[in-house]
Parts: sequence; C-alpha cells; structure tokens
Amino acid sequence: MKITAILSALAAATLVSAGKFHTTQPGKGNFVPGAYIIEYKEGISRSNAHDNLKKHAIDYKVRNEYDVFNGAAITGVKVGIIDTGVDYKHPAFAAPGATEGCFARFGKNCRVKYGWDFVGDAYDGATEPKPDSDPMDCQGHGSHVAGIVG
Repeated sequence: MKITAILSALAAATLVSAGKFHTTQPGKGNFVPGAYIIEYKEGISRSNAHDNLKKHAIDYKVRNEYDVFNGAAITGVKVGIIDTGVDYKHPAFAAPGATEGCFARFGKNCRVKYGWDFVGDAYDGATEPKPDSDPMDCQGHGSHVAGIVG
C-alpha cells in the first residue's frame, strides 16, 4: 500500500516538475486538439515504435515520453479507421467555417482526407463484395467511431 502511494506521488511529481500537468479551466475541456496519448504494446521499445511509425510514413511529433508507463503524447498524426464508412458530409466533419463536411476527393480543406469502400453499399455478408471509391457510411457505426476519434 505504501509503495503504491509513493509511486503515485513520484509519478505526479514527475509530471508536475516536467511542466506536463495541465489543470482544467472551468467551462473548458481538458484536452489538446490533435494530440493523443498512446501506450506501446508490451515488449515494444520506444525506438521500435518510432521505427515502425516511420516505416509506414506516419507523420507525427512526440510531445512527451513517459517513464510512468510505456507510451508517449503525440500530435500531427493521421488516424485510419476500418469500419462501416464515414458520413463525410456530416457537420461534425466540416472544416472550420463550413456548415457541411466533405471528402478530400470532392472538395478543399476537408477533414476526411482518404477513404475506400472495401465491400460496396449493398453488401450484407451474403452477397459478393463490390468495392468502390466512395467511403460514405451506410450503417452509421463508422461515422460514430470517426466522430469520437476526430
């Protein structure tokens, strides 16, 4: 019990002394837009994680790496979601100042940059997949997930 309390206090002191502890202001969310905290899989070193991200041409910037757990805070990262698609016309995916979202292939300054429909709009598990280039969501789950991530 004492060891856990000491480790928790040390972790908090490390974050505070490093200037990485940010308090929440009333009425404002406690987040940094475009920033994510990721945890590396057990057995994966930081250098292996960075090498793998670079190998796949993932554009990111490390904001902080932690000793409390095997992970990092990163920004400038592109996120890929494999799901039922994305309703890229939804206002939640609109660029600043726009009222409707867009897909990069059909407009400028779109938040949804890439997409592909791997099975087609009529796919129900029993029919043959008919892939096409329009990732519009026909079910809703993919848009829900993309909204959480975005």
